[in-house]
Amino acid sequence: PRGRRQVEARIAALPAELRDVAALRALPADDLIDAQGKIRGTFGASGGLPFQPVAGGSVLPRQPIDVVAEGGASGIPVMAGSNRHEMRLFTTLDPRMVPADRDAVAALAGKRFGDRAEALLTAYEAGGASSHQELYEALSTDMVFRMPAIQLLDAQRPHAPSYAYEFHHESTAFGGTLGAAHAVEIPFVFDNLDAGGASFFTGEATTEMRSLAAAMADAWVAFARDGAPASDGLPEWPAYDPERRPTMIFDAEPRVENDPSGPVRSFWSTADSPGDA
Repeated sequence: PRGRRQVEARIAALPAELRDVAALRALPADDLIDAQGKIRGTFGASGGLPFQPVAGGSVLPRQPIDVVAEGGASGIPVMAGSNRHEMRLFTTLDPRMVPADRDAVAALAGKRFGDRAEALLTAYEAGGASSHQELYEALSTDMVFRMPAIQLLDAQRPHAPSYAYEFHHESTAFGGTLGAAHAVEIPFVFDNLDAGGASFFTGEATTEMRSLAAAMADAWVAFARDGAPASDGLPEWPAYDPERRPTMIFDAEPRVENDPSGPVRSFWSTADSPGDA
């Protein structure tokens, strides 16, 4: 229902000529790009994606996660995870998206968690969030990245082996402000830290970083080949289960943790679908 309301709001914001299929096809590309920019400026300001798939029509009749939970992808192993500071890339690029203060972050959390929002923010603070910006980044990282990955793992686990990870290595680029931001893991997954331009994002490669990259690349290749991630540079990586929730932590010394940030995850497990914030 919320996704339907979102798409209806975007349609209502379009000029009348963009709501008619025949007229839409006749419009010059420049007019379409201009209209797209206006919608993005209006609906992207809150940090959400202005254009995204919406379930409930002929193209996407049902939520994919529901189909997965019912066995629609049975027999297909899954490896899913996220970076510790995913949203920091976006707040670094556009600091305006950060709410003004802690009260504003609490109001944002309250839309989903109601009177439980304060307890959730307290859990984030206990986990290390020390400013309203870090609270917002942690909340948004979980909403957009970490919790949907966990939701997928929970849905697929009964139907095929599933493996969880979190990437914690922090970039030294830009004075270390990025942390383990969105996409920092990519040069590690492909073991190309020394490729042109990679250091701009990851910082200068060290022996420690190259070791982590080799281990991650080996694990990804093993998963693609065998359906189970493994590497001589990693400890044993157990399959995911809902009791222990073993998760590979990619950092200077890779390790397995059971249910990392469990107190925070438990809040989300009783909330609405993570993508419905």
